[in-house]
Amino acid sequence: MTYSVTEDPELFRNNLHKVRLLSERLGITHILITAKAEPTQNYSELLNVVKEFKDFPLEIQTNFSAELIKYHYYFNVVAISIDHPIQFKPKHWIDHNDRNYITRAAVMLTNKFDGWRLMAFIDECKKLGIQQLTIRQPTIPKTIMTSEKSINTAKWIKDNSMPSAYKLIIQDLQELIHDKKAKKVRDLMFGSTVYDIDGIGFTYMEYCVESQNGEHMRSLIYQADGHLYTTWDARGSILF
Repeated sequence: MTYSVTEDPELFRNNLHKVRLLSERLGITHILITAKAEPTQNYSELLNVVKEFKDFPLEIQTNFSAELIKYHYYFNVVAISIDHPIQFKPKHWIDHNDRNYITRAAVMLTNKFDGWRLMAFIDECKKLGIQQLTIRQPTIPKTIMTSEKSINTAKWIKDNSMPSAYKLIIQDLQELIHDKKAKKVRDLMFGSTVYDIDGIGFTYMEYCVESQNGEHMRSLIYQADGHLYTTWDARGSILF
């Protein structure tokens, strides 16, 4: 829904080392590999990235991909995107058990989860050996492209979001905190907080595309066009 770039594989590979050097100099703490599509579709390019950044904590956000298991030793965290309860079935998670990496359920709280409360998600994570849980509310970015695809996506979000359920999740968390069943673990730099709930690391986020926090950059974003940006939704954030 935000602006798209034209892929330039050669420039992407040429600038990759520069991006790593800049990341080191700026004290970047970890690397998140994600995409507007499925990041594991191009394994040769994916391996180039993970090998270049092998000395950083590496996380990948993906859909269920059996091929990813072959490369488990590269990653520290594998976050699986979820927008439907069926994705909590054991068959989707069994191959991720007993690996070197931490697994996170990255839930997009659609109306398919109608009736689910926070402890239902926590119980599913415990049952399936998932160590971390993030719940996001589907939101339409403040700035979107006027393409047919973007307009259709915005309509899908409007039709499938469930703000009332998101409010109940936060209410459940507050009750768990009051009853001393949720322990604050740490504050994240840009607003969110991690809690321990029955051994599961939990956090929630208001938006799918997080905005910058004033004059401080939240992220460096290396896109498929071989250029480095500081935000997903502004071409003008390009650095080089």
